[in-house]
Amino acid sequence: MPSLSCCTDRIDSCITDLQQRLDVQPTLYKVVVMINHLFRIAMMSAFMHALPFGLEVNFASSLAASAFYNVTIERHCAFRFAYVACFGAAAYDFSKPYVIDLVKGKAFESLSTIGLTLAGTLPLCILAITIIYVSHRDVENYMKKQCCGEKDAVAL
Repeated sequence: MPSLSCCTDRIDSCITDLQQRLDVQPTLYKVVVMINHLFRIAMMSAFMHALPFGLEVNFASSLAASAFYNVTIERHCAFRFAYVACFGAAAYDFSKPYVIDLVKGKAFESLSTIGLTLAGTLPLCILAITIIYVSHRDVENYMKKQCCGEKDAVAL
């Protein structure tokens, strides 16, 4: 039976290989960061629904926790996830019924329902654009910092 240190050495080796691959493939790196954003949004949404208060109070407490995390931890990181996850979870919760109506075809019953559904899905569209932009910006700044050794390459 392999020892624990053997397993951790293998995991560390795999992580190092993955890091090296991502450092030379920025497009793949951006996709991985976007997937990480989506994962964090799903976790923040689950957290908001697990809290015992109303959605508004849960969002406010999640926003406060995200701000605290951003100030204490993320200021030292190349990638920013806290605010995107918090607002993304709120956008998902707000837009979910409209997306369901769109998929079921209810949105196409009249012009007013089409307009209402499109307006209701707007937060998800803005979220998608934000995730793409932030992922691109963060990876580019990280790559510039790695390549050129610039101290201020990571945007705060």
